[in-house]
Formats: sequence, C-alpha cells, structure tokens
Amino acid sequence: MEPILLASAFLAVWGLLLLLKRLLRPNTLSDIRGPPSPSFFFGHEYQLLNQDEAGDFDFKHLGECGTVWKAKTCLDVDNLVVADPLAVQHILHASRYMYPKRADISQNLKLVLGDGIVVAVGDTHSRQKKAMNPAFSASQLKTIVPVFQRSVDHLCRKLKVDADKINGESSINLASLLSRYAFFLLGRPALNYEFDALDEVDGPFVKAFNGLHTDSGLYPRNGTSCSGHSWLYFPQWFLNLVQYTPIAEYIKLRHFVKLAKSTAKKHIEERKDVVLEEEEKGRKDVFSLLVRANKDEEAKYKMSEDEIYCQFSTMVLAGHDTTANTIPGRFTSAANAPKSSTGYALEIMAARQEHGIIDDEAALDTHMLVRSLRGKLLVLILPGLQESCRLHPIFSTLAREAGQDDVIPLSFPIQTQSGALVDSITVRKGQSIGISVCAYNRIRAIWGEDAHEWNRDSYRLLITWLLGAILNLG
Repeated sequence: MEPILLASAFLAVWGLLLLLKRLLRPNTLSDIRGPPSPSFFFGHEYQLLNQDEAGDFDFKHLGECGTVWKAKTCLDVDNLVVADPLAVQHILHASRYMYPKRADISQNLKLVLGDGIVVAVGDTHSRQKKAMNPAFSASQLKTIVPVFQRSVDHLCRKLKVDADKINGESSINLASLLSRYAFFLLGRPALNYEFDALDEVDGPFVKAFNGLHTDSGLYPRNGTSCSGHSWLYFPQWFLNLVQYTPIAEYIKLRHFVKLAKSTAKKHIEERKDVVLEEEEKGRKDVFSLLVRANKDEEAKYKMSEDEIYCQFSTMVLAGHDTTANTIPGRFTSAANAPKSSTGYALEIMAARQEHGIIDDEAALDTHMLVRSLRGKLLVLILPGLQESCRLHPIFSTLAREAGQDDVIPLSFPIQTQSGALVDSITVRKGQSIGISVCAYNRIRAIWGEDAHEWNRDSYRLLITWLLGAILNLG
C-alpha cells in the first residue's frame, strides 16, 4: 500500500502545482473569438473526436471567426487554432524550431513508432533526415515507378475479377483492399520486405495492424482524452513509463512496436552483407540505406541500432497510412465528378496512342509518362490528384506548442471579441497551437467560393493568389 500512497501523493501535489500554474499564467488569447466551452473538464474534446467527418468542427468556425480561433481542451485550457497562410508559414517554416510538437502528441507517436524520425526533434531529427534523404530523391523514386505500375496492374485485374463475380449484386470493400495493397507497395521498394498482405492468410504485420488505430484512437472516451492531455504537464521520465500501462490499447501498441523492432533486427542481421555488396549497384531503398548508416562507424549521421529499428515501424505506418488514405479520397472525388473521370480516361488513351501502344495489357513506362507531362498532354490527372489531396488531407490538424514567447503574423486580419481588427497574435511559451490543415484548404479568399467543392482548377487560384502576395510584398 505504501508505494500506492506515495504515488497518489505525488500526483496530488503535481496536480495542485499545475492548477496554480494555470491560474497564475497570463492569458494572451482572452480576446480571441471561439465557441463557448461545453465542459470545464473536457472542453471541446468530445466534439473534435466524434465528428462525422474530419474537419466539420473547423469548417464551422472558419466561417464564423475567420482564419484564427480558439477552442478549449481539457480543464478549460485554450488551444489556438490557425488556418491563416502566413501564420502557418511562420510556425512550420520560418520559426519551425520555435514550435515543436506538443508533448502529448509526441508521446502518442512514440507509443506506436518508437524513437523514429517522426518523433525526433532538433539535431536528432536533422541527423536521421540526412541519413534517409537519398531514398526519396527524384532519381530514386523513378526507379521504383515500374514496381508501382505492376502492382496497380495487378490491382486492376483483381478488381475486374471481383466486379464480374458480384455482377452488381453486392459491393467491394475498396478501403480494405487498398489498405492491403498499400502494404504490398511499401514492402519491396521501401523496405525490401514482404508483408504477405495479399496472401490467403494475413502476415504478422497485417494482423498486428488490424484495429490498431480504431482500438486506440477512434472515438476515445473523454477520460482517455484528458489523460492524454495531462501528459503536457509531466516530465519525460514519467511519460516513458506510460507505455507499460496495462491497458488494452497500450498492449496492442507495444506489440506492434515490438514486432517492428524484432523484424527489423532479424532482417538486418540476415541481409546486411548482401545489402552492403549491393551498394556499388546504387541500391537506395530505405532498408539498405539504414543498414549502411549503421555499419559505417565514421559516418557523421550514423544512427543507433534502436533508431534504425524504429524507422522500420515509422515507415510501415507512415508509408501505409498516407497511401491507403489518399487513394480512397481520390476515388471518392472521381465518383462525385464522373465527367472528370471520363476526361482522365481519354487523356490516358490519348497518351497511349501518342506512344503507339495498342496492346491493352501494355503500360506506359516512366519515360513515356514524363514526356506526356512535359508535352502538356496530361493536363487533367495531376490537378485532379492535387485537388483530392486538398479536400481530403492526410492529417486534418497538426499540433504544436510555442517554445518561447512570440508574435504570429496573419495574412488575413481577424476580428476579436472586443471588435478590434488584428493582424498578429501574441503567444506565450508553452501555448498549445493547432494548425488546421483542413480549414487552410477551404479558405474561400484563396480557393474561391466553391472551396468546399471538388474543382480540379482550384490549384490555379492558389498560384494566382501566391503571385499576388509576392507582388504585394515586393
């Protein structure tokens, strides 16, 4: 009982200190508009985590408050939400090291990714990024396009077979199928690993992934959400113990990270000599680069073994989720704009005809696609993809906190509660900030009055706006 009493006393004292800090801390956002909080303890967390579609909450307040507003997190703490272009540029680019990821978000990421590049900050992030950059160069990406083409051809044939089988009497779970293909696409070119995602029996990674996000993050309870926010106020040594909490969600996350690390370690030990021999051949998949970084003791950007193992789980989740979530959004947009879909098909047929491809099974190779793009033959497909990403971004919100006192500039002045128009916002060190990517992508002053609708020409409006902004600055 004594350890439990000591732990309870520690938490009670810590909570009291946090409350005093909260009450004594000056609030620079008191005049910023925002929706009234429905609960002192839970703030707007329930509304944010239980939206029918990601972004509904932000879209509403974008229209009511402008490109900046405040929302409440647990215990009535203000969270500054920004969608203003100049503010976003200031936070993510001009002063990015002054606005690190929030501690609670970093801890959540660490639970599922380990100490990979997504979690790393400062010099550690720069070192890991430097070691991994060659795998994402334009020349390297061109070498894996044929792998993607063969995989897409395989997917198309499977869809045709499945469609013929059901004959319009039922539906195909496209999201589930695309999720498996995302594993398939990620395995060979990025990690040189086979996930067995298309086999009759799921591979270990596919099994561990099933329900990973929904069990731990989809529609969480208010208590779970607030416990996560409390991580903002605890030291890192305490947060490192959270992963060992005997809760079902954390157990599943620990299993995934453990599987990723053990798989990476085994894979490296089995293939390190082969990979090193392939270096002269210019092999630059992520797996090969990580092995070489680990082998070279004198490399300036050498990563530790644990960092390398964590990159494996990072690549699995980050690579899988971006692919598996972007493609369904693209199909949704195409289904809602059938005329544009017809235009895509006509463009592809014209490109095939231009290069003399008659066989239905033959594919446009990389050089043909590049020539078609440079020749302005494919003028619909790329803008269509960009427009789909605008309407369905991978992340609806990015969480940051102010690393020091600062003034955030605004490109669109906002009206405060007192009625004044302001073109900048003062924030204190530690201020929680949410960057609303989804709202940023729906600003009517940039994208036009049809900002909430799919329009493949919207990207031209953005270019026009950017050019105007540059001329004004000049």
